[in-house]
Amino acid sequence: MLKFKIVLHGNLEYKTQIDKPISLSQLVSTYPIITQKEPSTTRLFLNSLMKKNNVAFNPQFNIVSYSLVKDFAKIGMGISYITKEFAKEELQNKELYQIPVIEKIPGRQLGIVTVKSTIDTISTKKLIDIILDK
Repeated sequence: MLKFKIVLHGNLEYKTQIDKPISLSQLVSTYPIITQKEPSTTRLFLNSLMKKNNVAFNPQFNIVSYSLVKDFAKIGMGISYITKEFAKEELQNKELYQIPVIEKIPGRQLGIVTVKSTIDTISTKKLIDIILDK
C-alpha cells in the first residue's frame, strides 16, 4: 500500500499572500480553487473533506486533466489540490509552493493488485516501477 500526501499548491504569488496557515473556509471563500471535474476520485475526496469541515465548496475551475490542474496553478490561475508526490518537481523548482492550511488533510492510499498465476508484461512491470518510484 502506497501513501500519498494531499496538499494545496499555489505559485509564488499565492505563497506571498498566504504566509501562515489558513482555514479551508477562508481559503475557498477568498481564493480561486482549481480541481478536477467530478466524478474523479480526487474530486470526490476533496468534496468529502470540505463537507466534513462544513465548508461550502464551489471551485472556480473544474478541469478534466490532473496535469492541467497543476499547470493552471503554476501560471497563477488559483490554488490547486493535488498530491504532493505529483508536484515534486515543481516544488523543488519553486514553480509551486505548498499552501499551509489549519485543518488536517488526510493522505490517500494506493494499492497494486496482480494475479499470481499470470506473468506480468514488461509494460506492467514498468508501470509498477513508476508507481513505486523505482
